[in-house]
Amino acid sequence: MLSLLSGQIAVSIRNAELVEHLEEKVRERTAQLEVRSQFIEQTFGRYISTEIANSLLKTPTALNFSGEKKIVTVMMSDLRGFATLCETLPPETIVKMLNNYLSEMTAIIQKHNGTIDEFIGDAIFSVFGAPLQRPDDVDRALVCAIEMQIAMARVNAWNDQRGLPRLEMGIGINTGEVVAGNIGSHKRAKYSVVGSNANLAARIEAYSLGGQILISKASRDAAKMPLTIVRTMTVEPKGVAHPVVIYELAGLRNDQTLTLPQRNVQWTDVQPPIPLTLQRVAGKEVVSEKQDGLLVRLSSEEAEIQSQMLPPPHTDLKVALKLGSPACAVGGIYGKVIGPAPAKVSFFLRFTAVPQDARDYFDSLGLQEIRRH
Repeated sequence: MLSLLSGQIAVSIRNAELVEHLEEKVRERTAQLEVRSQFIEQTFGRYISTEIANSLLKTPTALNFSGEKKIVTVMMSDLRGFATLCETLPPETIVKMLNNYLSEMTAIIQKHNGTIDEFIGDAIFSVFGAPLQRPDDVDRALVCAIEMQIAMARVNAWNDQRGLPRLEMGIGINTGEVVAGNIGSHKRAKYSVVGSNANLAARIEAYSLGGQILISKASRDAAKMPLTIVRTMTVEPKGVAHPVVIYELAGLRNDQTLTLPQRNVQWTDVQPPIPLTLQRVAGKEVVSEKQDGLLVRLSSEEAEIQSQMLPPPHTDLKVALKLGSPACAVGGIYGKVIGPAPAKVSFFLRFTAVPQDARDYFDSLGLQEIRRH
């Protein structure tokens, strides 16, 4: 009897030790999950949708912070000519205008379960497919881009009410393999994606005009929804070994057809033509000597310019109007070359930034719509 009782006591003691050990393990695991949950919240903050955040908190093992290869769709959006605006408006006005724009865009990106990787000034770097991958990542990115362009009407209505300049946005999209993970140092780190495919999205965006969405061949081929493509271009981005084919997206055809707003360009002949100077811009620098030209036609968004040398499409130019004496010059106008005019002796320039004195001068020519820039 004593032997039996001592055996049962030993088993009870052992079970108690196991229970205590198990409870300790549960406490440790709970603490680890709490730390991980806080890490997820701190890492992503307000840059992911509530749906993705809840999914990560419920199944934190679905995310590998150490780094892994993923097929994602990267979207880069950027305002045209915003740096010029920053030179002419008070800082507090710039902040209010930028915050309103970013709030509108953030809501749309989160609506389509995109992850905002970073705000880079007025640019937004977003990812679809990280931290969580879905079979419709590409389609959601394309729908998101179109809705962002449509939402610019609301952004500009807000600006109009406050007497602020109207804004235009360009978007570039690419799909491909990247490395996604927690990147940084022990003092500061964040979840991000890196690789040539992420860089290519930014390169594609640089070719876009205000209101445009340009996508890579990889994104076009991966899309499941029918796309409305209005133009195909072959470009040679900086840092890319081979020419890249990109497509201008104008709409999607699914359960609900989405299309970008149509542009209606109305031209006015400039008589007599206005003398001007042209300089090529690369990155943030003016990289060429001044070249003479003539402004022969003007619209609210574009100009037709005669010049001895016709710059190739996608060239960024700085323009200064010569209105008699040097003191009457109107400068600081920036634009991107669209292509040659049908007559082959001039080219079309799409405005990307028009300062206030230039807008006032264009107003005097009867082009009130130029204020939208």
